[in-house]
Amino acid sequence: MFDSCYHFKDNSLNAIKIQSKLLDKYKVKKSLCMYDYEINNQEREIFSKNISKFKNLIHVPVLNRSDFKTSLKKKFKDYKFIKLNPRILNIRIENIKFYEKLFQKLSQTNLIILWCTFDSYENFPCKIDQLSFLSKIVTPLKKNKIILMHGGGTNILKYYEKFRFCENVYLDLSYTFDHFFNTNLINDVVFLLKKFDRRIILGSDYPTINYKVHINNINKIIKKYKIPKSKNNNFLFKNLNSLIYD
Repeated sequence: MFDSCYHFKDNSLNAIKIQSKLLDKYKVKKSLCMYDYEINNQEREIFSKNISKFKNLIHVPVLNRSDFKTSLKKKFKDYKFIKLNPRILNIRIENIKFYEKLFQKLSQTNLIILWCTFDSYENFPCKIDQLSFLSKIVTPLKKNKIILMHGGGTNILKYYEKFRFCENVYLDLSYTFDHFFNTNLINDVVFLLKKFDRRIILGSDYPTINYKVHINNINKIIKKYKIPKSKNNNFLFKNLNSLIYD
């Protein structure tokens, strides 16, 4: 099993070692990892150096405002992935021109883009439809692959319908899978796991989601809905493996 969404709150080597062992405990071979307080180059370099000591951890840098001062292609030449979260950037998606320019710059790289689809804000709701916004932003990308993190939350089938013919777009179900596990949304999740297994990625969103709960939920859904091994191999391992080593 691979994990597509694993958050770190502590940048210390000892804390990272503990989390690496947690993945070993649950037989997770690889995990895409983000440091939530990666607000400058110094923090990024420390995290990158520490995480490189563990074979099961892959650093996904989180874009911050200081990154725009230099070429993205040059700055992230040693990375495979990059995470974009409008809330962390503190630039709402209503600022369409900003994101059009950003994605234009990203199109000049080979980075795999992880985009956070959560569009809830504490002060006031998002004023535009993110799905329509993404369809305009993502479509021009030709050589970049993009992972839509959390799959649009409760709108996972709408995201599936919008992007199912876009071969470079993947749906990640981290957080959404576990958070809504005991709701009717799980029927939509099962549909995707069975019908869209070649472009679904399943992660935990740890530590928001307890890892033991995450693993148990995976085992429950595979057993209850009799999902074939050939399909669960795709969304648990093969899809993310192909992105990492392509």
